[in-house]
Amino acid sequence: MKIVPLQEKHLPIVRTWLNRLPYEYGWDDRSIYARTLGSGMFRPELMPVAEEKGEPLGFLLAYEHEEKGWITALVVRADRQRQGIGTRLVQAVEAQFARDGISHVTVGWCPLTFFTPGWDVRYTGAVAFMEKNHYRTERRCRVNLWVELAGRDFGTATEEQRLREQGIIVRRATIEDRARVWELALTSSEGWAIESARSYDNDPISLFVAEKDDRLINFACYGTGGPMYFGPLLTLPEFRGHGIASVTTRMCMADMQRLGWQRIEINWAGPIGFYARSVGATIGRVFWSWEKELELAPSG
Repeated sequence: MKIVPLQEKHLPIVRTWLNRLPYEYGWDDRSIYARTLGSGMFRPELMPVAEEKGEPLGFLLAYEHEEKGWITALVVRADRQRQGIGTRLVQAVEAQFARDGISHVTVGWCPLTFFTPGWDVRYTGAVAFMEKNHYRTERRCRVNLWVELAGRDFGTATEEQRLREQGIIVRRATIEDRARVWELALTSSEGWAIESARSYDNDPISLFVAEKDDRLINFACYGTGGPMYFGPLLTLPEFRGHGIASVTTRMCMADMQRLGWQRIEINWAGPIGFYARSVGATIGRVFWSWEKELELAPSG
């Protein structure tokens, strides 16, 4: 067995293996590429693949960001698990982090490039693996919500008319809205601005907006964190409580329903009560993240 850097030829295998995991689905070539070779943070030495006679046995995806190390995915082929392959991959990346002077490692997510907000707590083998490799978790849970789409009516005509009477127009975003959406998203974070901008890569644009007096006051989008994910969603504070977010959220759900999704996820979701009321969302997945402090060699 040897360790090689991730290459384009490996990406279909990464996609296939991720989609075979329990509760995972919907990852496509574009979303995998954006989180690996297409990421601005991609470094081949941080995305090792274990191979034997040219056949992949496992892979790990990691990044360095904000002077920290981040591991977002680790998968070993089902018939080769518990043979030390995962540990070899983790140790290879830890060694690179240490060479770069990075001591703090987080496992489960990374800003702007994560698959999920942690590792599903039901992955018993993964939990045992992290403990074996001296990673710790505070067991603070993040959740994804599920929304069942099949056979449901997400129509918003009545609500749209009510909002029009208040001078609020809801509609699909256009190219001309792009800069204003970016500015609105920045009121939350740069991460949300980057995520929402990805909706413009989809056809049709997978983002809906609300405006009043030519001012954008809300947006909701989907297909940015992954094809099956909804979000982010943002309403300016002074316009909350008018049902605007519920309308643009349901417009996104209707779009995803037309695309053929039976069930979608709201990634790293909150507020849970809002989504439960507006689209009948339920808690579907629960995640922990893991951390470890590496010992660095003394400098000099």
